[in-house]
Amino acid sequence: MKELRPGTQPRGLAAWLPSRSGGLRLSVRPKIAYAISNDAIAIAERLKDLLAFRRQPVADVGLCVEVVNRGEKAVTITEVGFTGRFESPQVALHEPLLHDNKPWPRRLGPGEKVIAHAGSRLKDHPVLSTLKRAYAKTDDDQTSYGSSSALRYYVKSAGHGPRSK
Repeated sequence: MKELRPGTQPRGLAAWLPSRSGGLRLSVRPKIAYAISNDAIAIAERLKDLLAFRRQPVADVGLCVEVVNRGEKAVTITEVGFTGRFESPQVALHEPLLHDNKPWPRRLGPGEKVIAHAGSRLKDHPVLSTLKRAYAKTDDDQTSYGSSSALRYYVKSAGHGPRSK
């Protein structure tokens, strides 16, 4: 990307895209959580990746958000959740269930990740059918977004998809 001269403003699409000059580079991905025993949860982007376990789930299929810090500086994640196309409506997980049981908010060093679970309780949420992507918010109020087939599968399997009506 071309550097701007001091005092100039970005134009076109560059004016709307988040700046990476501050070093924030988060990978945010919705994932399916599949409890395969009382002690183990399998996580994947596609359900067919989990079917190889050939085990009955011990709970309903759930949804989670994986956040990976791909930047060069540590960052604190304060909120994760799911949002519609234009940030509305939004389902925020202010105190999510964490895969590793470490404290929240989470400080992520370069290359570190956190998996925050929404659990299966999201399936009956009234705005589920409008959710399109996951998000992660930092302590300095920057937000990163991401989507995957996991969220689309979850919405459809909960009976909220466009073809389920």
